[in-house]
Amino acid sequence: MRLKVGKAGWLCWYVAILWQVGRADAQSLILGIPNADVAHKGVLEITHESQIGVRSPVTWNSFNIFTTGITDRTELTFSLINLDNTILPGATFAAGAKHIIPLSDGPAEWRLTAGANIGFAPRLNYQPWGFFPYSHLSCRLPGWRTRLTGGVAYGTPHFFGFKNKRPTGQEYQPADGVYMASIMAGVEHPLTKRLWLVADWFSGNQVQGALIAGFQYDWGPSALLLAYKLPNGSLSKNAIVTEVVVDIPYARKKTPAAH
Repeated sequence: MRLKVGKAGWLCWYVAILWQVGRADAQSLILGIPNADVAHKGVLEITHESQIGVRSPVTWNSFNIFTTGITDRTELTFSLINLDNTILPGATFAAGAKHIIPLSDGPAEWRLTAGANIGFAPRLNYQPWGFFPYSHLSCRLPGWRTRLTGGVAYGTPHFFGFKNKRPTGQEYQPADGVYMASIMAGVEHPLTKRLWLVADWFSGNQVQGALIAGFQYDWGPSALLLAYKLPNGSLSKNAIVTEVVVDIPYARKKTPAAH
């Protein structure tokens, strides 16, 4: 077993997250694909997701995302993704933005989402820069509060991984990486006021190509998600997925001056 994640370190991380305050209620989260909401203006939204492989040797991969709203419909994103316990050049720093366009004011909440991320993998010598543009359409089923999402994305190896694994010390080549367009879909259905059934899917044989299904629980200031990952092909792995999300306000709302 190669997993070397200290128990004390994980405990401190989760306690620190749960200690924060201010998560928005019933915000679209989903586990794998980009969600259909943006972070609130004046709020730092922190997301940590871990994927722990269930087969030996145990693998671990994580996605660490920091977002903040700059308008009511636009957010900026900064990420450290593919931070894992394998000796691969896949660890990527990424920055990007997402914008939502409301298409209706009714209970269906039709909206179009568009975004993109630029990634930098310092250990990927032949091509350190990559990108991940995406767009999807989403709506709610009136009377059910169920949100359905569907769209397309394109990813370079920085986001979709490698089809050929090189021994330690050998440089990766362009033919080793995955460059592909992918279909994405998601569903979020409320079971109770705080408990949600969530599932999403990326098409294709790539690192993110999988169905991830599980539960989201809004607990006080935080949201906790627990799910299972079923891969499409050999490049993705069966895994237990955990996610913690919290909103931290950093700008006070202005109060009207007294007259």
